[in-house]
Amino acid sequence: MRRYALIGNPLGHSLSPQIHGLISEVTGTPCEYRLMPMAADAVGPFLRSLPGSGIAGVNVTIPHKQLAAQNVDELSPEARVLGAINTIQVTESGTTGHNTDVHGFRAMLASAGIAVAGKRCVILGAGGSARAVSAALQAEGAAEILVVSRDPGKVTAPFPGAKLIAYSELLGVPGNALVNCTPVGMHPQTGQSPVPKDVAWHFGAVVDLIYNPKETLLLQYASEAGLPHVNGLYMLVAQAVRARAIWEGEAFGAAVERAVYERMSAALEGNP
Repeated sequence: MRRYALIGNPLGHSLSPQIHGLISEVTGTPCEYRLMPMAADAVGPFLRSLPGSGIAGVNVTIPHKQLAAQNVDELSPEARVLGAINTIQVTESGTTGHNTDVHGFRAMLASAGIAVAGKRCVILGAGGSARAVSAALQAEGAAEILVVSRDPGKVTAPFPGAKLIAYSELLGVPGNALVNCTPVGMHPQTGQSPVPKDVAWHFGAVVDLIYNPKETLLLQYASEAGLPHVNGLYMLVAQAVRARAIWEGEAFGAAVERAVYERMSAALEGNP
Protein backbone atom coordinates (compact mmCIF):
# COMPACT_ATOMS: atom_id res chain seq x y z
CA MET A 1 0.00 0.00 0.00
CA ARG A 2 1.30 3.44 -0.92
CA ARG A 3 2.21 5.72 2.00
CA TYR A 4 1.60 9.47 1.93
CA ALA A 5 1.84 12.26 4.52
CA LEU A 6 0.89 15.88 5.19
CA ILE A 7 3.31 18.27 6.90
CA GLY A 8 2.45 21.70 8.33
CA ASN A 9 1.67 23.36 11.63
CA PRO A 10 -0.99 23.18 13.01
CA LEU A 11 -2.76 20.19 11.48
CA GLY A 12 -5.55 19.53 13.97
CA HIS A 13 -8.12 21.04 11.59
CA SER A 14 -7.04 19.02 8.54
CA LEU A 15 -9.54 17.07 6.45
CA SER A 16 -6.86 15.64 4.18
CA PRO A 17 -6.90 12.08 5.61
CA GLN A 18 -10.65 11.84 5.00
CA ILE A 19 -10.33 13.31 1.51
CA HIS A 20 -7.56 10.92 0.52
CA GLY A 21 -9.60 8.06 1.93
CA LEU A 22 -12.47 9.08 -0.33
CA ILE A 23 -10.12 9.40 -3.31
CA SER A 24 -9.07 5.81 -2.62
CA GLU A 25 -12.70 4.69 -2.56
CA VAL A 26 -13.64 6.53 -5.75
CA THR A 27 -10.55 5.51 -7.74
CA GLY A 28 -9.83 2.09 -6.24
CA THR A 29 -6.27 3.09 -5.27
CA PRO A 30 -5.78 2.36 -1.54
CA CYS A 31 -3.24 4.29 0.49
CA GLU A 32 -2.10 5.18 4.00
CA TYR A 33 -2.20 8.92 4.72
CA ARG A 34 -0.63 10.39 7.88
CA LEU A 35 -0.65 13.82 9.50
CA MET A 36 2.84 14.93 10.55
CA PRO A 37 2.78 18.27 12.44
CA MET A 38 6.21 19.77 11.99
CA ALA A 39 8.18 22.81 13.14
CA ALA A 40 10.06 24.83 10.53
CA ASP A 41 13.51 23.61 11.62
CA ALA A 42 12.48 19.99 11.03
CA VAL A 43 11.24 20.47 7.45
CA GLY A 44 14.61 20.39 5.66
CA PRO A 45 15.95 17.26 7.41
CA PHE A 46 12.62 15.46 6.92
CA LEU A 47 12.42 16.21 3.20
CA ARG A 48 16.03 15.16 2.65
CA SER A 49 15.29 11.85 4.38
CA LEU A 50 12.36 10.94 2.11
CA PRO A 51 14.09 8.92 -0.66
CA GLY A 52 14.18 5.33 0.52
CA SER A 53 11.86 6.07 3.47
CA GLY A 54 8.86 4.23 2.04
CA ILE A 55 6.84 7.46 1.79
CA ALA A 56 5.81 7.95 -1.85
CA GLY A 57 4.34 11.44 -1.61
CA VAL A 58 4.00 14.38 0.75
CA ASN A 59 1.55 17.28 0.89
CA VAL A 60 2.67 20.59 2.40
CA THR A 61 0.42 23.17 4.03
CA ILE A 62 0.70 26.40 6.06
CA PRO A 63 3.28 27.64 6.95
CA HIS A 64 5.84 25.49 5.11
CA LYS A 65 5.00 25.82 1.39
CA GLN A 66 7.84 28.22 0.61
CA LEU A 67 10.34 26.54 2.92
CA ALA A 68 9.60 23.15 1.38
CA ALA A 69 10.31 24.53 -2.10
CA GLN A 70 13.84 25.30 -0.94
CA ASN A 71 14.43 21.75 0.30
CA VAL A 72 13.53 19.47 -2.60
CA ASP A 73 15.82 18.25 -5.35
CA GLU A 74 13.75 19.56 -8.25
CA LEU A 75 10.79 21.85 -8.91
CA SER A 76 8.15 21.56 -11.60
CA PRO A 77 8.07 24.58 -13.95
CA GLU A 78 4.97 25.99 -12.26
CA ALA A 79 6.40 25.50 -8.77
CA ARG A 80 9.64 27.16 -9.84
CA VAL A 81 7.75 30.29 -10.87
CA LEU A 82 5.67 30.36 -7.70
CA GLY A 83 8.48 29.55 -5.26
CA ALA A 84 6.03 27.51 -3.18
CA ILE A 85 4.93 23.88 -3.25
CA ASN A 86 2.13 21.84 -1.74
CA THR A 87 2.93 18.45 -3.26
CA ILE A 88 6.15 16.44 -3.26
CA GLN A 89 6.73 13.42 -5.46
CA VAL A 90 9.22 10.99 -3.94
CA THR A 91 11.31 8.46 -5.85
CA GLU A 92 14.40 6.48 -4.96
CA SER A 93 16.50 9.10 -6.75
CA GLY A 94 15.08 12.22 -5.11
CA THR A 95 12.19 14.61 -4.57
CA THR A 96 10.26 16.87 -6.95
CA GLY A 97 8.07 19.72 -5.76
CA HIS A 98 4.78 20.57 -7.46
CA ASN A 99 2.04 23.12 -6.86
CA THR A 100 -1.48 21.79 -7.36
CA ASP A 101 -3.11 24.79 -5.64
CA VAL A 102 -3.35 26.67 -8.95
CA HIS A 103 -5.42 23.87 -10.44
CA GLY A 104 -7.45 23.54 -7.23
CA PHE A 105 -8.35 27.23 -7.11
CA ARG A 106 -9.41 27.33 -10.75
CA ALA A 107 -11.56 24.23 -10.22
CA MET A 108 -13.16 25.88 -7.18
CA LEU A 109 -14.07 29.04 -9.11
CA ALA A 110 -15.63 26.92 -11.84
CA SER A 111 -17.62 24.87 -9.32
CA ALA A 112 -19.00 28.04 -7.69
CA GLY A 113 -19.74 29.80 -10.98
CA ILE A 114 -17.51 32.75 -10.08
CA ALA A 115 -16.03 34.33 -13.22
CA VAL A 116 -13.01 36.63 -12.91
CA ALA A 117 -12.06 37.20 -16.55
CA GLY A 118 -11.65 40.91 -17.22
CA LYS A 119 -12.30 41.79 -13.57
CA ARG A 120 -10.45 43.31 -10.60
CA CYS A 121 -9.52 40.78 -7.91
CA VAL A 122 -8.09 41.38 -4.45
CA ILE A 123 -6.05 38.78 -2.56
CA LEU A 124 -5.65 39.03 1.21
CA GLY A 125 -2.23 37.73 2.27
CA ALA A 126 1.10 37.35 0.48
CA GLY A 127 2.20 33.80 1.34
CA GLY A 128 2.53 30.65 -0.74
CA SER A 129 -1.22 30.18 -1.24
CA ALA A 130 -1.58 33.78 -2.37
CA ARG A 131 1.00 33.24 -5.06
CA ALA A 132 -0.87 30.22 -6.37
CA VAL A 133 -4.15 32.16 -6.33
CA SER A 134 -2.51 35.08 -8.16
CA ALA A 135 -1.24 32.71 -10.85
CA ALA A 136 -4.68 31.11 -11.13
CA LEU A 137 -6.42 34.48 -11.46
CA GLN A 138 -4.02 35.48 -14.21
CA ALA A 139 -4.67 32.20 -16.00
CA GLU A 140 -8.40 32.92 -15.72
CA GLY A 141 -7.90 36.32 -17.38
CA ALA A 142 -8.35 38.71 -14.43
CA ALA A 143 -7.85 42.32 -15.55
CA GLU A 144 -6.24 43.53 -12.31
CA ILE A 145 -4.89 41.73 -9.25
CA LEU A 146 -4.15 43.50 -5.96
CA VAL A 147 -2.26 41.58 -3.26
CA VAL A 148 -2.82 42.96 0.24
CA SER A 149 -0.03 42.58 2.81
CA ARG A 150 0.48 43.84 6.34
CA ASP A 151 3.88 45.12 5.17
CA PRO A 152 4.17 45.26 1.36
CA GLY A 153 7.72 46.59 1.60
CA LYS A 154 8.91 43.33 3.17
CA VAL A 155 7.33 40.99 0.62
CA THR A 156 10.26 39.60 -1.35
CA ALA A 157 8.46 36.94 -3.37
CA PRO A 158 7.44 38.01 -6.88
CA PHE A 159 3.79 38.38 -7.84
CA PRO A 160 4.15 38.88 -11.62
CA GLY A 161 1.31 40.95 -13.00
CA ALA A 162 -0.04 41.87 -9.55
CA LYS A 163 0.27 45.00 -7.42
CA LEU A 164 1.11 44.91 -3.71
CA ILE A 165 -0.81 47.23 -1.39
CA ALA A 166 -1.23 47.65 2.38
CA TYR A 167 -4.42 46.94 4.31
CA SER A 168 -4.73 50.67 4.95
CA GLU A 169 -5.13 51.18 1.19
CA LEU A 170 -7.90 48.62 0.88
CA LEU A 171 -10.77 50.55 2.47
CA GLY A 172 -12.92 51.96 -0.27
CA VAL A 173 -11.34 49.88 -3.03
CA PRO A 174 -14.13 48.19 -4.99
CA GLY A 175 -13.57 44.94 -6.78
CA ASN A 176 -15.23 41.93 -8.33
CA ALA A 177 -13.70 39.18 -6.18
CA LEU A 178 -12.14 39.19 -2.72
CA VAL A 179 -10.00 36.14 -1.89
CA ASN A 180 -8.81 35.38 1.65
CA CYS A 181 -5.45 33.59 1.65
CA THR A 182 -4.71 34.29 5.32
CA PRO A 183 -5.41 31.92 8.24
CA VAL A 184 -7.63 34.53 9.93
CA GLY A 185 -10.91 32.83 10.76
CA MET A 186 -9.49 29.30 10.71
CA HIS A 187 -10.47 26.75 13.33
CA PRO A 188 -9.81 26.85 16.26
CA GLN A 189 -9.49 30.67 16.13
CA THR A 190 -12.90 31.31 14.63
CA GLY A 191 -14.98 34.45 14.96
CA GLN A 192 -12.41 36.67 13.27
CA SER A 193 -12.32 38.24 9.81
CA PRO A 194 -9.26 39.56 7.95
CA VAL A 195 -11.26 42.64 6.90
CA PRO A 196 -14.30 44.42 8.35
CA LYS A 197 -17.78 44.00 6.95
CA ASP A 198 -17.79 47.30 5.06
CA VAL A 199 -14.71 46.22 3.10
CA ALA A 200 -16.16 42.83 2.20
CA TRP A 201 -19.34 44.47 0.96
CA HIS A 202 -17.38 46.42 -1.67
CA PHE A 203 -16.91 43.22 -3.67
CA GLY A 204 -19.09 41.25 -6.03
CA ALA A 205 -18.01 37.83 -4.72
CA VAL A 206 -16.04 36.51 -1.74
CA VAL A 207 -13.79 33.45 -1.68
CA ASP A 208 -12.19 32.07 1.48
CA LEU A 209 -9.56 29.34 1.22
CA ILE A 210 -10.44 28.29 4.77
CA TYR A 211 -12.71 25.22 4.87
CA ASN A 212 -12.94 24.64 8.63
CA PRO A 213 -15.24 26.19 9.76
CA LYS A 214 -17.49 25.78 6.75
CA GLU A 215 -18.61 29.41 6.99
CA THR A 216 -16.05 31.86 8.34
CA LEU A 217 -17.02 35.29 9.62
CA LEU A 218 -15.86 36.71 6.28
CA LEU A 219 -18.24 34.40 4.42
CA GLN A 220 -21.00 35.30 6.86
CA TYR A 221 -20.51 38.93 5.84
CA ALA A 222 -20.87 37.89 2.20
CA SER A 223 -23.99 35.87 2.98
CA GLU A 224 -25.59 38.80 4.81
CA ALA A 225 -25.06 40.98 1.74
CA GLY A 226 -26.33 38.33 -0.67
CA LEU A 227 -22.94 38.04 -2.38
CA PRO A 228 -21.81 34.88 -4.18
CA HIS A 229 -19.31 33.15 -1.91
CA VAL A 230 -17.48 29.86 -1.48
CA ASN A 231 -15.17 28.25 1.04
CA GLY A 232 -12.00 26.32 0.28
CA LEU A 233 -13.32 22.74 0.42
CA TYR A 234 -13.59 22.24 -3.34
CA MET A 235 -10.09 23.64 -3.80
CA LEU A 236 -8.79 21.28 -1.11
CA VAL A 237 -10.40 18.31 -2.84
CA ALA A 238 -9.29 19.31 -6.33
CA GLN A 239 -5.67 19.91 -5.35
CA ALA A 240 -5.63 16.57 -3.49
CA VAL A 241 -6.97 14.69 -6.50
CA ARG A 242 -4.33 16.34 -8.70
CA ALA A 243 -1.63 15.40 -6.14
CA ARG A 244 -2.74 11.76 -6.23
CA ALA A 245 -2.66 11.86 -10.03
CA ILE A 246 0.97 13.00 -9.84
CA TRP A 247 1.95 10.40 -7.24
CA GLU A 248 0.20 7.52 -8.96
CA GLY A 249 0.71 8.48 -12.61
CA GLU A 250 -3.01 8.47 -13.30
CA ALA A 251 -5.27 10.92 -15.16
CA PHE A 252 -7.79 11.56 -12.37
CA GLY A 253 -10.00 14.42 -13.56
CA ALA A 254 -13.05 16.56 -12.87
CA ALA A 255 -15.41 13.60 -12.42
CA VAL A 256 -13.27 12.25 -9.57
CA GLU A 257 -13.03 15.73 -8.03
CA ARG A 258 -16.80 16.18 -8.08
CA ALA A 259 -17.49 12.71 -6.67
CA VAL A 260 -15.01 13.16 -3.81
CA TYR A 261 -16.27 16.68 -3.08
CA GLU A 262 -19.89 15.56 -2.89
CA ARG A 263 -19.02 12.69 -0.54
CA MET A 264 -16.87 14.97 1.62
CA SER A 265 -19.59 17.62 1.78
CA ALA A 266 -22.15 15.01 2.80
CA ALA A 267 -19.83 13.66 5.49
CA LEU A 268 -19.32 17.14 6.93
CA GLU A 269 -23.07 17.65 7.00
CA GLY A 270 -23.42 14.42 8.97
CA ASN A 271 -25.03 12.49 6.11
CA PRO A 272 -23.94 8.97 5.15
